[in-house]
Amino acid sequence: MTRKPATIRDRIATRIRRTRRTDVFVRDDFADFGAYDVVGRELRKLAGEGLLVKVGYGLYARAKRSVLSGKPIPSAPLIEIGYQALRRLGHSPKPSQAAVDYMEGRTMQVPAGDRIAVSGARVKRRIAFGTRVIEYS
Repeated sequence: MTRKPATIRDRIATRIRRTRRTDVFVRDDFADFGAYDVVGRELRKLAGEGLLVKVGYGLYARAKRSVLSGKPIPSAPLIEIGYQALRRLGHSPKPSQAAVDYMEGRTMQVPAGDRIAVSGARVKRRIAFGTRVIEYS
């Protein structure tokens, strides 16, 4: 019995399902499957199908269905996706000073918003989902 060759979309979807070490994917993760434009088009289609959600330019996160709306949402909290994405992009993210103060018990104020401290080069990448946006300090 001859087997039909897998399409690029099938190969990308299989890699996403098998990869457990990260919830964030960049377009370059799938460069071995085809040209830049082809991979981007297939990632957009997979996002439309609900396997992925777009969280930034060339950044996609593994998705799950919302129990409230049934729409795809990131499978991890946005702040965790932000940390993973920044590591994938070559930055070294750390918790913001407000988060550190709260975790160490120096304050009772829960940090508002999603803020990540990044040392070194300025981060120009916008990481967001819906109305929530990662801010950098």
